[in-house]
Amino acid sequence: MNGEVEPADWLLRVATSVNNNVGVVLTRSISGAGAPTISYDNLVVSNISNGYTELQRMDTLTDWQTIMKAYRQDVSTFNDYEARIGLLTSYRIRYVNFYGFVGPWSSTITTTMAAPGVTATSVGANDHVWVFTTNAQQSGVSNLAYCLGWEGEVSEDFNFPESSGQTFQTMYGRDYVTVFRPTERGGTNFGRNLLIQAAAISPETLEDFTSLRNMAWTNVPYICLRDEDGNRWFANVSVPSGTVLRDRRLYMAPVTIVEVTQTAAPVSP
Repeated sequence: MNGEVEPADWLLRVATSVNNNVGVVLTRSISGAGAPTISYDNLVVSNISNGYTELQRMDTLTDWQTIMKAYRQDVSTFNDYEARIGLLTSYRIRYVNFYGFVGPWSSTITTTMAAPGVTATSVGANDHVWVFTTNAQQSGVSNLAYCLGWEGEVSEDFNFPESSGQTFQTMYGRDYVTVFRPTERGGTNFGRNLLIQAAAISPETLEDFTSLRNMAWTNVPYICLRDEDGNRWFANVSVPSGTVLRDRRLYMAPVTIVEVTQTAAPVSP
């Protein structure tokens, strides 16, 4: 067998789909109207029998990154739950054969996911919706979306770890201290207050944070956190506590977000 690989113009962008299997997806809704849905890009791909198919994604803020390596012949679709919301996103695909020879990239296709990335009667484009997803679970079982806070202006603070990573040392022959910094600044980390439920629980219970806790605990490389402004973090999510207010009708939970990488993890569906 030689090193030639056929072109890979088999990638087809299908209309943006919605993820209905999202556990408990919650909004500001007080009326208990139907569960919202999370939008995602569903891509039709074609595979080969003697190698794998490599799918890459790029947007206006991030260069090409590999998001899928499909080794199985029966893989025909890929759900991209991690594309930025409201920004132009591009996809391309190629074949890599058994010997590691790569084929040419397919033609590039583009799409833009409409903000806020969540469809519901009570969610608007400026409602500060946070969407938690992961491509590592193609079923969408760990995909969740929440509004920030409850009433009033939402405070969005960030912590920058390079400040705490600096060390100061006195040295012989110098009047002042010398500062040493790590070779990398590290990712952003921050905390937020999420609105978990708003008068939508029947029957009322004091422990209804299960979906959020399961998502944070699932065994995946990271959780992708996005908002309606195109921001995205590949992060670890921690849920330390929860609060129940208003006669067991209002559920709030603080979460801690620690960015762990800027590079998407290739998924083998």
